Amino acid sequence: MKSKTNKDMKKYDWIELGTLCKWNDVAIDDYPIEDREIARETIYEVVHIHSDVLDEIDDDTIILISNDTSDVEVYAHELIKI
Repeated sequence: MKSKTNKDMKKYDWIELGTLCKWNDVAIDDYPIEDREIARETIYEVVHIHSDVLDEIDDDTIILISNDTSDVEVYAHELIKI
C-alpha cells in the first residue's frame, strides 16, 4: 500500500461530503462521440468517502459520487474541483 504524504492530503482537502465536482472518466473514449461532452460537463455530488479517516484522502481513495441519474464509485484522482 502506498504511503500517504502531506502533499496528497492537501491535494484532496477540497473533497468532502456534499462537495460538487466533475468526473474525469478514464473511459471517456469508449462513449459515443455525441455523449462525451455531456459526460465531461455532468455535475456530481460527493456522497461517500471510503476512508477510515476522512482527512486522509489520497489518489487511490474510492469516492462515491451521485447525480439525479446515477451513482458511481471513482478514485479521488479522477475528480475535478468546480
